[in-house]
Amino acid sequence: MHHLARDEPTVKCPPIAISALRTKLFPGRNVSSIMRATCRLPFPLTVAAILCAAPTAHPESANHYLASPEKYEGKSVKLDVRVVRPVRWTSPLEGIRFFHAFTEDKQHNALAGAILVAVPSSAAERFVGEYSLSATAHSETLRGILRSVSTRNKRVPRVYLVDYGGQCADILAKNRGVALDADAASP
Repeated sequence: MHHLARDEPTVKCPPIAISALRTKLFPGRNVSSIMRATCRLPFPLTVAAILCAAPTAHPESANHYLASPEKYEGKSVKLDVRVVRPVRWTSPLEGIRFFHAFTEDKQHNALAGAILVAVPSSAAERFVGEYSLSATAHSETLRGILRSVSTRNKRVPRVYLVDYGGQCADILAKNRGVALDADAASP
């Protein structure tokens, strides 16, 4: 291992001006003015600008409610539904049919997630008539209560669903011991 002796000269690098370094990082006209401005901002302001510009879920979408379901559990929710599909599995709860509701972000005209919907068997035909089984150009507003149901899986202990019109509360309460599969909410 070689150590510098006190007599040996050391090489010093010339100081580089920070402003010169910033302009050389992004030369040319191909770089957007936003990128150039971002480089001149202090780091905390840059992070704050990026976080504020990050897209958020449309307020009447499945993604919005499922992002923090504890905040909405037991409360009335409103969803912009583009299409509904019956689930592929048989309902373990007598008197309830389950559907997946695919929601829409109206601002961007894009799908915004899917959520499980519990519908009383007696109202299933009316539900299907109101919310189409085939994709439509416009969405319909679905109102219900966001509820959770236990699952058989310990890693995913609860599945969140919308109680259509709040009509399934009694059936869900009577059948608290009945659990859905953890992947029941997945379309």
